[in-house]
Amino acid sequence: MMGLKFYHDSGATNPIAVGDEDYHRGAVVSGNDLVSEKVIYIGSDETLLTYENVSVTSINDEDGASVNGDINVQYAVDSGGVAGTYQDTLPLSDGDFATAVPIWRKVIAPNVSAPFKRIDIEHNVSFDKYVK
Repeated sequence: MMGLKFYHDSGATNPIAVGDEDYHRGAVVSGNDLVSEKVIYIGSDETLLTYENVSVTSINDEDGASVNGDINVQYAVDSGGVAGTYQDTLPLSDGDFATAVPIWRKVIAPNVSAPFKRIDIEHNVSFDKYVK
């Protein structure tokens, strides 16, 4: 692995990847917003690297083809098992990320009025990496 990756689990053994994407499946009353919150993890198995200027954003939270398909993805730091303040771009502290760091992601689909399927919730991490 060259850099930081997203994981489903705190042990950083189950990467969020093609075939095992981040998703939400659920029902919502017509006209209401669908909100999905969950913890994901960011980690590195490169023991000789450390990371600075780390930030997390969504790749594809732009508007979909119609109101039913639009999503907004936001992120928050984990604060003792609860989400901090959500934001579109989440800066993270510098570190080696040898222990996976929990972050919260929230997906919002506004004003849902018909069934839709989005299987493309993708996260992006930017960083500068250095040898320890």
